[in-house]
Amino acid sequence: MYSNYNDYELIYLINEGSLGAFKTLFKKYDHLILSTISESYPYGDKLYDLAQEGRMILYNCVKRYKPEMGVTFYSFFYICFKRKLGKELEKEYYKGFIPFNENLYSNLESDLNNEIIVTYIKNYYRDDEIALMIIEEHLLGNESIQKLAIRYGINYYELYRKKASIIRSMKKVLTNLMV
Repeated sequence: MYSNYNDYELIYLINEGSLGAFKTLFKKYDHLILSTISESYPYGDKLYDLAQEGRMILYNCVKRYKPEMGVTFYSFFYICFKRKLGKELEKEYYKGFIPFNENLYSNLESDLNNEIIVTYIKNYYRDDEIALMIIEEHLLGNESIQKLAIRYGINYYELYRKKASIIRSMKKVLTNLMV
């Protein structure tokens, strides 16, 4: 129904309370949000979190946009979105930072000592130098995957996937250890 309306008209109707105009504007910009995020962050499970962030930014831009600003809504939204996306991608959370003490082994008995777990896991990965580096420097040392990738000259996404594989394996090993 509102597909032929421009952004200014849609925002006016949204401010008047039109739910249809609201849905039309969100559908119109959803592709932009998803394509921009996938360009900036092609891998990982945070893609949908960032997409939701983008949708919240769009909602806030609709509420704050005034035609008197002298810019189009597209420009206003895109600048706000890119700035916020840049800030989110700078955070360690979106670079694969998961400390070892995060609830990776939630079903283990509480009397199991962490040193025993760490020793067991290091022995499990004793032949894999990259896995040991990730365990010691990232999971235990709280060094970011990005910094490790730069320091050792390894592709960031390769390290990220390796870390995810290690965590999945650790969960299996640790739950099997308790059985």
